[in-house]
Amino acid sequence: MEIYIEKVAMIRPLTNPKNCDLDLEMDWSIDYTHKDQNYIGYNCILKSIFLDLNFKIEGILKLEDSEEFREETSSQLIVNNSFDILMKMFSLTVPSTHRLSKEESVGNFGSANVSSTLYN
Repeated sequence: MEIYIEKVAMIRPLTNPKNCDLDLEMDWSIDYTHKDQNYIGYNCILKSIFLDLNFKIEGILKLEDSEEFREETSSQLIVNNSFDILMKMFSLTVPSTHRLSKEESVGNFGSANVSSTLYN
């Protein structure tokens, strides 16, 4: 079986959690849609119980010709992969502040300084 991810969506909490030992107890659900014999679509939704955090992955399971679809095994794989992706995205979207040491170092930054040799 191969697992493909087609879409990923995350709605991050409005306030940034400050606790390093954050408990992300999650409620999850998976809906399967049968596309044909070897392809099964899925929608996986993870919702945090303690935070206002929602996460959704849409994808496809591709089965081998003789492989039988087992919902319990497939669901465990999808939830594990989804949770790993959620944790990576949550870390990537942490607010950060960047200060430039010298203002003149960004003098040539912006669309006004894009080369005139670029064409559509």
